[in-house]
Amino acid sequence: MRKTLLLAGVATIFTLSNAVAMEINPYVSAKMKYVDMSADYDEPGYSLSADDSVLGGAVAFGAEHKTSVGTVRTEVEYNRNQDMEKKLFSGLAKAEVESQSLMFNAYYDIDTNSKFTPYVGAGVGYAKIKGKLSALGMSDDMSDTNFAWQVGAGVGYELTENVTMDAGYRYADYGDFSEYESKLDVSAHEFYVGARYTF
Repeated sequence: MRKTLLLAGVATIFTLSNAVAMEINPYVSAKMKYVDMSADYDEPGYSLSADDSVLGGAVAFGAEHKTSVGTVRTEVEYNRNQDMEKKLFSGLAKAEVESQSLMFNAYYDIDTNSKFTPYVGAGVGYAKIKGKLSALGMSDDMSDTNFAWQVGAGVGYELTENVTMDAGYRYADYGDFSEYESKLDVSAHEFYVGARYTF
């Protein structure tokens, strides 16, 4: 009896392990981004904001886990945006920002029984920011690594069994940091298109 129960238990564990393994599918993805970046500088006695549009890119490695009500995806993503350079006060001052981040993202895919799959997602991680404010021959340089987060939504289109096209929007907060009496806060609205290849 005990041998029968033991064999049944082993068989059950083996079956569940295979089922779980079959439901987890790794993937790689790449995105091109249109980024509306905002940098807020605070200095003793004054503050200013600089906004500019740049391009960016992202690559990620993740895995999807299918459930009865949809698919959950988790991934590690590296982002790099073009450097922002914005002239202020008719060219008398210039704001420059470099930004890159490493994020851990989670997405929930909503099953529509079609080739289109809307999804929502959020992520947390770290951002490396370098900022520079130049005016009247003087400059103030700042750089730091900060906690960052992002949230957004998009839609995927199943081009083939392995390839999914992506389009979406997300808000990214790259954090704020202070250096001496200066403070820099960087955030961005990001619109992206890309592709995922699922193995």
